Amino acid sequence: MPTAAEQARDEAYASAPVDQPVHHVITLDTPAFDKPLFFMAGVEEDQPITLETGAVVPAIACAFEATPPGFEDSGPTSARLKIDGVSYKLFPVLKQAVGSGAIKVTYRAYLGSDFSAPVDRIEGLELKRVSLSAASAEGELTFKEIATQAFPRRTYDIEAYPGLWNS
Repeated sequence: MPTAAEQARDEAYASAPVDQPVHHVITLDTPAFDKPLFFMAGVEEDQPITLETGAVVPAIACAFEATPPGFEDSGPTSARLKIDGVSYKLFPVLKQAVGSGAIKVTYRAYLGSDFSAPVDRIEGLELKRVSLSAASAEGELTFKEIATQAFPRRTYDIEAYPGLWNS
């Protein structure tokens, strides 16, 4: 059963006018930052956006590209995030963040020019193995410790699954 937020997102995407683009926003947060950084793709200038909490924050106009996980002959490939236009203002901040470990990432989508509430949100992502250049920052995008979590969030113990154990 989808949650209310998932139903609202699905309705917003299904009923969106074709002339209103979806604006993608990523949030980078790490203890090295004074406050989280918000980046918005597809706009010419910085925009104030309203978060799901009601807080209004500035989103920096910046191109970024997310590559979903895939599969090659050598095995699975990880998702990647590349932020273009890392200017002289952001380079020192991102360089400090890279040295502090994993960077928390949250994705939000806003419909058209309505930045009053996101229509989609994905949280719990981490940006790891980041490489910085004067023009871009790129890294591996993962869910936090997904490989060590039980699927489907159950522990297969002798009480719940006695058939899995030898007598």
